[in-house]
Amino acid sequence: MRGGFIGFSFLSCVMVLGLAHCVGSDPTNPNEGANDATADQLVTEDVVTNDATKDPGDASIVDAGACDLSKPFGPPVPLANLDTTQQEDSIWLTPDFLSAYVSATRPDSGGYDLFTTSRGALDAKFGALQTLAGPINTFASQQREPLLTGSGLTLYYTDTVSGKYQMYASTRTSTSVSFPTGQLLSINNSSYNETTSWISADDLTMLIQSTRGDGSNLHLYSATRTSTSVDFGSLTTAGLPNSSSEDSNAVMTPDQLRIYFGSTRVGGRGAYDVWTASRASATDGFGIATVVTELSTGGTDYPTWISPDGCTVYLAQQDLDASGAYDLFVADKPAR
Repeated sequence: MRGGFIGFSFLSCVMVLGLAHCVGSDPTNPNEGANDATADQLVTEDVVTNDATKDPGDASIVDAGACDLSKPFGPPVPLANLDTTQQEDSIWLTPDFLSAYVSATRPDSGGYDLFTTSRGALDAKFGALQTLAGPINTFASQQREPLLTGSGLTLYYTDTVSGKYQMYASTRTSTSVSFPTGQLLSINNSSYNETTSWISADDLTMLIQSTRGDGSNLHLYSATRTSTSVDFGSLTTAGLPNSSSEDSNAVMTPDQLRIYFGSTRVGGRGAYDVWTASRASATDGFGIATVVTELSTGGTDYPTWISPDGCTVYLAQQDLDASGAYDLFVADKPAR
């Protein structure tokens, strides 16, 4: 899992674990309302680029080619309306970027639960968190690491089972209804902590973090399948930029040519830093990883979502003050 999972077992952290935008309503709105659109209604006009007049804390979702991918990300900006004294450690945006699923704690949640948030425009702030409707959240266990497929019909997440983190999937019949009770993924190994990290829009490739390598340290794994009608295949580390240190919390661009992830490897700035690696094709192994210094603070930092064009990244950072809370941030590449 994300920061809270890092804190759970492995670091001295607090224990709490061509791009388009849609015209009209959110095709996968977690608030489950009327006027649902389909993902096919995405268009490429009316994009939003980096602008000094934007409110702080907003994502600058840009059109493919509108940012300079060779340049560093700008400074991470906190998502102000989501920033509390509680924990907010993971965010995953819907395909139109107007809604998101968030892993967070609140005083009445009994620990981590899943929440939703939305905004009226790409250059507006996300609103306050709302508890995810339906039966997924439970007071007795921890629900975290939400990942939404491109169709908006399947939500992957992590829950605790007998003291271990395990991966679940909840599939609904329509974006206008709530998600039902999730089902344990067949690829879980109940002897280890295993959590969701990234899912491709077509729901055929998943990145996972697990302790199954040595029983204690997190490493990155992937699982694939040929169709959503069959289970994911066995986990593999092939091609992933793992090290002898901890590597986890990975996200990839849709072409699967660039990966961002959290790592404790030597050469970073702090406990968990953001690293990146690239490859020439999705069947190649990733090259040498390098630390993303502008996204690494000296505390715990890791990515949670990357925009399809690679121009915008959402990440979690742990406060360096006494609270040790995790908060969510957004950073953008500069416009061309």
